[in-house]
Amino acid sequence: MNLNFTKSAILAASVLIGSATLGEARELKAESASPAGLTSVVLQVTARDLAGSDTSISLNTGQTLTRTALKLAAGKIDVGIVPPGAFGAMKKGVGPYKENPDQAKELSGNLRSLYSFIGGSVHPIVRADSGIESWDDIAGKRVFVGPPGGAANRQLTSLVRVMTGLEPDTGYDAVKMGWGAAGPAFQDGQFDVYLASTAVGSASLVQLFLQGDYRFLPAPDGVADSETYAAMLVDNGSVTGGVPAGAYEGVENGDQNIDTYAYTMLVSVNKDMSDDEAYLLTKTFWDNLDANKEEIAVLLTVEKVPFAGNNMLLHPGAIRYYEEIGLDVPSELIAN
Repeated sequence: MNLNFTKSAILAASVLIGSATLGEARELKAESASPAGLTSVVLQVTARDLAGSDTSISLNTGQTLTRTALKLAAGKIDVGIVPPGAFGAMKKGVGPYKENPDQAKELSGNLRSLYSFIGGSVHPIVRADSGIESWDDIAGKRVFVGPPGGAANRQLTSLVRVMTGLEPDTGYDAVKMGWGAAGPAFQDGQFDVYLASTAVGSASLVQLFLQGDYRFLPAPDGVADSETYAAMLVDNGSVTGGVPAGAYEGVENGDQNIDTYAYTMLVSVNKDMSDDEAYLLTKTFWDNLDANKEEIAVLLTVEKVPFAGNNMLLHPGAIRYYEEIGLDVPSELIAN
Protein backbone atom coordinates (compact mmCIF):
# COMPACT_ATOMS: atom_id res chain seq x y z
CA MET A 1 0.00 0.00 0.00
CA ASN A 2 1.32 3.44 -0.90
CA LEU A 3 0.71 5.81 2.02
CA ASN A 4 2.72 8.66 0.45
CA PHE A 5 4.65 9.40 3.65
CA THR A 6 7.53 11.82 3.10
CA LYS A 7 10.82 11.31 4.87
CA SER A 8 10.83 14.91 6.04
CA ALA A 9 7.39 14.60 7.62
CA ILE A 10 8.47 11.56 9.58
CA LEU A 11 11.74 13.08 10.80
CA ALA A 12 10.69 16.68 11.40
CA ALA A 13 10.99 17.91 14.96
CA SER A 14 12.05 14.47 16.18
CA VAL A 15 13.59 14.34 19.64
CA LEU A 16 14.95 11.42 21.58
CA ILE A 17 13.65 11.24 25.11
CA GLY A 18 14.49 8.56 27.63
CA SER A 19 17.56 6.38 28.09
CA ALA A 20 18.67 3.03 26.82
CA THR A 21 21.56 0.64 26.94
CA LEU A 22 23.38 0.33 23.64
CA GLY A 23 22.60 -2.97 21.99
CA GLU A 24 19.75 -3.80 24.37
CA ALA A 25 17.35 -0.93 23.95
CA ARG A 26 14.05 -0.91 22.17
CA GLU A 27 13.45 2.59 20.78
CA LEU A 28 9.79 3.29 20.12
CA LYS A 29 8.91 5.85 17.46
CA ALA A 30 6.03 8.06 18.57
CA GLU A 31 4.04 11.01 17.21
CA SER A 32 1.92 13.73 18.80
CA ALA A 33 0.53 17.15 17.94
CA SER A 34 1.52 20.54 19.39
CA PRO A 35 4.89 20.33 21.17
CA ALA A 36 3.57 22.32 24.14
CA GLY A 37 0.15 20.68 24.24
CA LEU A 38 -1.13 17.94 26.50
CA THR A 39 -1.06 15.45 23.62
CA SER A 40 2.72 15.73 23.65
CA VAL A 41 3.14 16.05 27.41
CA VAL A 42 1.59 12.64 28.14
CA LEU A 43 4.19 10.97 25.94
CA GLN A 44 7.01 13.20 27.12
CA VAL A 45 6.47 12.28 30.77
CA THR A 46 6.12 8.61 29.88
CA ALA A 47 9.41 8.78 28.02
CA ARG A 48 11.11 10.49 30.95
CA ASP A 49 9.72 7.96 33.42
CA LEU A 50 11.08 5.12 31.30
CA ALA A 51 14.62 6.33 32.00
CA GLY A 52 16.70 3.47 33.30
CA SER A 53 14.69 0.84 31.47
CA ASP A 54 15.50 -0.84 28.18
CA THR A 55 12.76 1.14 26.44
CA SER A 56 13.01 4.70 25.11
CA ILE A 57 10.72 6.90 23.06
CA SER A 58 11.69 8.98 20.03
CA LEU A 59 8.93 11.59 19.89
CA ASN A 60 8.02 13.48 16.72
CA THR A 61 5.77 16.44 17.62
CA GLY A 62 3.72 18.88 15.57
CA GLN A 63 2.09 16.17 13.47
CA THR A 64 -1.35 15.96 11.82
CA LEU A 65 -2.93 13.20 13.87
CA THR A 66 -5.09 11.81 11.08
CA ARG A 67 -1.87 10.91 9.28
CA THR A 68 -0.34 9.66 12.52
CA ALA A 69 -3.17 7.11 12.73
CA LEU A 70 -2.32 5.84 9.23
CA LYS A 71 1.40 5.57 9.97
CA LEU A 72 0.73 3.76 13.22
CA ALA A 73 -1.65 1.31 11.57
CA ALA A 74 0.88 0.67 8.79
CA GLY A 75 3.65 -0.08 11.29
CA LYS A 76 5.69 3.02 10.37
CA ILE A 77 5.68 4.17 14.02
CA ASP A 78 5.04 2.41 17.33
CA VAL A 79 3.00 4.84 19.44
CA GLY A 80 0.73 7.71 18.46
CA ILE A 81 -1.95 10.06 19.69
CA VAL A 82 -5.17 9.35 17.78
CA PRO A 83 -8.37 11.41 18.18
CA PRO A 84 -11.44 9.17 18.60
CA GLY A 85 -13.17 11.14 15.85
CA ALA A 86 -10.31 10.39 13.46
CA PHE A 87 -10.46 6.70 14.30
CA GLY A 88 -14.22 6.67 13.72
CA ALA A 89 -13.73 8.32 10.33
CA MET A 90 -10.92 5.89 9.50
CA LYS A 91 -13.14 2.88 10.17
CA LYS A 92 -15.75 4.31 7.81
CA GLY A 93 -13.31 5.64 5.20
CA VAL A 94 -14.81 9.13 5.38
CA GLY A 95 -13.65 12.67 6.15
CA PRO A 96 -9.85 12.93 5.86
CA TYR A 97 -9.75 9.32 4.61
CA LYS A 98 -12.31 9.64 1.83
CA GLU A 99 -9.71 9.58 -0.97
CA ASN A 100 -8.57 6.06 -0.03
CA PRO A 101 -11.51 4.67 1.95
CA ASP A 102 -10.83 0.96 1.49
CA GLN A 103 -7.22 1.37 2.59
CA ALA A 104 -8.28 3.36 5.67
CA LYS A 105 -10.90 0.80 6.66
CA GLU A 106 -8.43 -2.05 6.36
CA LEU A 107 -5.69 -0.25 8.29
CA SER A 108 -8.06 0.77 11.11
CA GLY A 109 -8.16 -2.86 12.22
CA ASN A 110 -4.46 -2.65 13.10
CA LEU A 111 -4.94 -0.04 15.84
CA ARG A 112 -5.27 -0.69 19.57
CA SER A 113 -5.53 1.78 22.43
CA LEU A 114 -3.72 1.90 25.76
CA TYR A 115 -5.86 4.59 27.38
CA SER A 116 -7.82 7.75 26.72
CA PHE A 117 -7.42 11.12 28.40
CA ILE A 118 -9.11 14.50 28.29
CA GLY A 119 -6.88 16.42 25.90
CA GLY A 120 -8.47 19.80 26.54
CA SER A 121 -11.50 21.92 25.77
CA VAL A 122 -12.59 24.20 22.97
CA HIS A 123 -12.19 27.85 23.97
CA PRO A 124 -14.35 30.11 21.71
CA ILE A 125 -12.49 33.45 21.91
CA VAL A 126 -13.19 36.84 20.35
CA ARG A 127 -11.81 40.29 20.97
CA ALA A 128 -13.90 42.22 23.46
CA ASP A 129 -14.31 45.12 20.98
CA SER A 130 -15.14 42.89 17.97
CA GLY A 131 -18.89 43.37 18.22
CA ILE A 132 -19.30 39.58 18.32
CA GLU A 133 -21.46 38.97 21.38
CA SER A 134 -22.99 35.58 20.55
CA TRP A 135 -22.45 32.57 18.31
CA ASP A 136 -25.03 33.93 15.87
CA ASP A 137 -22.83 36.97 15.33
CA ILE A 138 -20.13 34.89 13.64
CA ALA A 139 -22.16 34.69 10.42
CA GLY A 140 -19.93 35.98 7.63
CA LYS A 141 -16.92 36.24 9.93
CA ARG A 142 -13.53 34.52 9.73
CA VAL A 143 -13.41 31.54 12.10
CA PHE A 144 -10.34 29.42 12.86
CA VAL A 145 -11.33 25.74 12.61
CA GLY A 146 -8.01 23.95 13.00
CA PRO A 147 -5.39 22.60 10.59
CA PRO A 148 -6.43 21.56 7.08
CA GLY A 149 -7.19 17.87 6.81
CA GLY A 150 -7.04 17.19 10.54
CA ALA A 151 -9.68 15.59 12.76
CA ALA A 152 -10.03 18.84 14.70
CA ASN A 153 -11.28 20.58 11.57
CA ARG A 154 -14.23 18.21 11.39
CA GLN A 155 -14.89 18.52 15.14
CA LEU A 156 -14.77 22.31 15.22
CA THR A 157 -17.00 22.79 12.19
CA SER A 158 -19.51 20.40 13.78
CA LEU A 159 -19.44 22.51 16.95
CA VAL A 160 -20.18 25.66 14.94
CA ARG A 161 -22.99 23.80 13.18
CA VAL A 162 -24.57 22.80 16.51
CA MET A 163 -24.22 26.28 17.99
CA THR A 164 -25.40 28.23 14.92
CA GLY A 165 -26.64 26.01 12.10
CA LEU A 166 -24.00 27.63 9.88
CA GLU A 167 -21.91 25.68 7.39
CA PRO A 168 -18.23 26.41 6.66
CA ASP A 169 -17.44 28.62 3.67
CA THR A 170 -21.09 29.48 3.14
CA GLY A 171 -22.23 30.73 6.53
CA TYR A 172 -18.77 31.84 7.63
CA ASP A 173 -15.19 31.91 6.34
CA ALA A 174 -13.43 28.78 7.67
CA VAL A 175 -9.78 29.63 8.32
CA LYS A 176 -7.42 26.64 8.42
CA MET A 177 -3.83 26.67 9.61
CA GLY A 178 -1.50 24.86 11.99
CA TRP A 179 -1.97 25.12 15.74
CA GLY A 180 1.32 26.90 16.31
CA ALA A 181 0.52 29.65 13.82
CA ALA A 182 -3.06 30.19 14.97
CA GLY A 183 -2.40 32.14 18.17
CA PRO A 184 -0.11 34.76 16.60
CA ALA A 185 -2.43 34.98 13.57
CA PHE A 186 -5.39 35.75 15.84
CA GLN A 187 -3.42 38.48 17.59
CA ASP A 188 -2.51 39.91 14.19
CA GLY A 189 -6.18 40.09 13.19
CA GLN A 190 -6.09 37.39 10.52
CA PHE A 191 -9.38 35.95 11.75
CA ASP A 192 -12.21 37.00 14.07
CA VAL A 193 -13.05 33.90 16.12
CA TYR A 194 -10.41 31.70 17.68
CA LEU A 195 -11.67 28.20 18.50
CA ALA A 196 -8.64 27.29 20.57
CA SER A 197 -8.49 23.59 21.35
CA THR A 198 -6.16 23.25 24.30
CA ALA A 199 -5.98 22.23 27.93
CA VAL A 200 -7.84 24.50 30.35
CA GLY A 201 -5.27 26.81 31.91
CA SER A 202 -3.00 26.66 28.87
CA ALA A 203 0.01 28.93 29.26
CA SER A 204 -0.41 30.23 25.71
CA LEU A 205 -3.94 31.44 26.47
CA VAL A 206 -2.90 32.91 29.81
CA GLN A 207 -0.33 34.95 27.89
CA LEU A 208 -2.89 35.92 25.24
CA PHE A 209 -5.30 37.28 27.84
CA LEU A 210 -2.52 39.36 29.42
CA GLN A 211 -1.93 41.14 26.13
CA GLY A 212 -5.44 42.34 25.25
CA ASP A 213 -9.14 42.37 26.04
CA TYR A 214 -11.03 39.21 25.10
CA ARG A 215 -14.25 37.38 25.81
CA PHE A 216 -15.67 33.89 25.38
CA LEU A 217 -18.77 33.07 23.35
CA PRO A 218 -21.37 31.49 25.67
CA ALA A 219 -23.48 28.66 24.28
CA PRO A 220 -27.04 29.56 23.24
CA ASP A 221 -29.66 28.65 25.83
CA GLY A 222 -30.61 24.99 25.77
CA VAL A 223 -27.97 23.86 23.27
CA ALA A 224 -25.87 21.94 25.79
CA ASP A 225 -28.96 19.93 26.80
CA SER A 226 -30.10 19.17 23.26
CA GLU A 227 -30.06 15.86 21.41
CA THR A 228 -28.07 17.50 18.62
CA TYR A 229 -25.31 18.42 21.08
CA ALA A 230 -25.31 14.91 22.55
CA ALA A 231 -25.05 13.40 19.06
CA MET A 232 -22.11 15.69 18.27
CA LEU A 233 -20.27 14.45 21.36
CA VAL A 234 -20.71 10.84 20.30
CA ASP A 235 -19.66 11.56 16.72
CA ASN A 236 -16.56 13.46 17.86
CA GLY A 237 -15.57 11.02 20.58
CA SER A 238 -15.86 13.90 23.03
CA VAL A 239 -17.46 14.52 26.41
CA THR A 240 -19.47 17.32 28.00
CA GLY A 241 -17.23 20.17 28.99
CA GLY A 242 -15.84 23.54 28.08
CA VAL A 243 -14.24 26.37 30.00
CA PRO A 244 -15.17 26.52 33.69
CA ALA A 245 -15.82 29.83 35.41
CA GLY A 246 -12.70 31.38 36.87
CA ALA A 247 -10.27 29.36 34.75
CA TYR A 248 -8.61 32.54 33.45
CA GLU A 249 -8.06 36.05 34.70
CA GLY A 250 -8.59 39.09 32.52
CA VAL A 251 -11.37 37.66 30.31
CA GLU A 252 -14.43 39.89 30.12
CA ASN A 253 -16.92 37.11 30.94
CA GLY A 254 -14.48 34.71 32.54
CA ASP A 255 -16.79 34.34 35.55
CA GLN A 256 -19.23 32.29 33.43
CA ASN A 257 -19.18 28.59 32.57
CA ILE A 258 -18.71 28.30 28.80
CA ASP A 259 -20.20 25.14 27.30
CA THR A 260 -18.46 23.69 24.24
CA TYR A 261 -16.97 20.24 24.72
CA ALA A 262 -13.94 18.52 26.18
CA TYR A 263 -12.13 16.40 23.64
CA THR A 264 -10.56 13.06 24.37
CA MET A 265 -7.42 11.59 22.86
CA LEU A 266 -6.24 8.01 22.58
CA VAL A 267 -2.72 6.83 23.26
CA SER A 268 -2.59 4.14 20.62
CA VAL A 269 -0.27 1.44 19.35
CA ASN A 270 -0.16 -1.13 16.59
CA LYS A 271 -1.92 -4.37 17.47
CA ASP A 272 1.35 -6.24 16.87
CA MET A 273 3.13 -4.49 19.76
CA SER A 274 4.08 -7.06 22.39
CA ASP A 275 1.87 -7.40 25.45
CA ASP A 276 4.83 -6.59 27.68
CA GLU A 277 5.57 -3.30 25.92
CA ALA A 278 1.93 -2.22 25.92
CA TYR A 279 1.72 -3.12 29.61
CA LEU A 280 4.89 -1.14 30.38
CA LEU A 281 3.70 2.00 28.59
CA THR A 282 0.31 1.91 30.28
CA LYS A 283 1.67 1.21 33.76
CA THR A 284 4.40 3.85 33.46
CA PHE A 285 1.94 6.63 32.66
CA TRP A 286 -0.71 5.86 35.28
CA ASP A 287 1.63 4.87 38.11
CA ASN A 288 3.52 8.16 37.80
CA LEU A 289 0.60 10.49 37.05
CA ASP A 290 0.10 11.85 40.58
CA ALA A 291 3.79 12.65 40.98
CA ASN A 292 3.93 14.30 37.56
CA LYS A 293 0.90 16.46 38.36
CA GLU A 294 2.85 18.05 41.19
CA GLU A 295 5.33 19.60 38.77
CA ILE A 296 3.44 19.87 35.45
CA ALA A 297 0.29 21.99 35.75
CA VAL A 298 -1.20 20.99 32.39
CA LEU A 299 -1.56 17.41 33.69
CA LEU A 300 -3.94 18.52 36.44
CA THR A 301 -6.91 18.08 34.11
CA VAL A 302 -6.04 14.41 33.46
CA GLU A 303 -8.22 12.18 35.62
CA LYS A 304 -7.76 8.48 36.23
CA VAL A 305 -10.57 7.57 33.84
CA PRO A 306 -8.73 5.60 31.14
CA PHE A 307 -11.77 4.68 29.02
CA ALA A 308 -13.63 8.01 28.59
CA GLY A 309 -14.56 8.62 24.96
CA ASN A 310 -12.61 5.55 23.83
CA ASN A 311 -13.96 3.92 20.66
CA MET A 312 -10.89 1.76 19.92
CA LEU A 313 -10.24 -1.77 21.17
CA LEU A 314 -7.73 -1.96 24.00
CA HIS A 315 -4.41 -3.74 23.60
CA PRO A 316 -4.22 -6.93 25.71
CA GLY A 317 -1.16 -5.52 27.49
CA ALA A 318 -3.17 -2.51 28.66
CA ILE A 319 -6.03 -4.77 29.74
CA ARG A 320 -3.56 -6.76 31.85
CA TYR A 321 -2.62 -3.57 33.73
CA TYR A 322 -6.22 -2.53 34.37
CA GLU A 323 -7.15 -5.98 35.63
CA GLU A 324 -4.06 -5.92 37.84
CA ILE A 325 -5.23 -2.72 39.59
CA GLY A 326 -8.83 -3.91 39.82
CA LEU A 327 -10.52 -1.80 37.14
CA ASP A 328 -13.51 -3.19 35.25
CA VAL A 329 -12.71 -3.01 31.54
CA PRO A 330 -15.73 -2.21 29.33
CA SER A 331 -16.61 -5.32 27.34
CA GLU A 332 -16.94 -3.35 24.09
CA LEU A 333 -13.23 -2.45 24.33
CA ILE A 334 -12.10 -6.08 24.51
CA ALA A 335 -11.41 -7.93 21.25
CA ASN A 336 -13.42 -11.13 20.77
